[in-house]
Amino acid sequence: MNIINGCNTDVGIKKPVNQDRILSSLFVQDSHYLFLGGIFDGISSLKDSEQVADLIKSRFQNWFEDYTSRIDLSQVDMEIVGCHLLDTLDEVEEDIYNMRQNGECNGGSTATIILILDSIYNVFHLGDSKLVLVKNGSATQLTEDQTVLGSVNGITKYFLDNYMGKDVECDYLKYSGQLEIGDCLFYGSDGFFGKTLPEELLQLEQQITEQSSLDTVLSNHTEILKLRGETDNISVGVFKVVI
Repeated sequence: MNIINGCNTDVGIKKPVNQDRILSSLFVQDSHYLFLGGIFDGISSLKDSEQVADLIKSRFQNWFEDYTSRIDLSQVDMEIVGCHLLDTLDEVEEDIYNMRQNGECNGGSTATIILILDSIYNVFHLGDSKLVLVKNGSATQLTEDQTVLGSVNGITKYFLDNYMGKDVECDYLKYSGQLEIGDCLFYGSDGFFGKTLPEELLQLEQQITEQSSLDTVLSNHTEILKLRGETDNISVGVFKVVI
């Protein structure tokens, strides 16, 4: 079994900074592998959200590098690895909340974290970033959009109901499952999924045939989204199981 994985992020055509942070890390040990993916979309209405998204990504990247430097993958299962990851998730949530309470920053971020151990996946999700599974010619969104409908100045719109930094304790949704050969996961921010049609995800999956072509496929589609007028930051990650 081989893995194709990677990610792409672009500031887009309108925003002055990129508040998205995206993560794709793969560790292979003999016949076993561990993957960590994540999309962290800073909340644009909070001025320090780029800093918060950057903090979250770096903390999980550091966790992964430290954990894989000392682990024997043949001796662990998903429950063990998942517990270690959740410890970090809880610590990061508490740290961001305390920073906000202390006036050190005013920011928040979505977080969709994908942990895969030898085809078994756990997903920990806060916010409205998306994870979509392309399987057998169909695309299924695995994550729930945690938004609520509200009104400001007479304008009805959706507001983010859950995000990193909202509370001292992390209130995440968890999803679990198992991947098979040919399955492909796309995870990304609103900027990627907002103007990407479901059938285009199927086309992208068909184009992703080897690691060397992944960057080109993702970059080309990002340029298409910009031509369509996407104004948000555009970020996408991919994990595909191939023969």
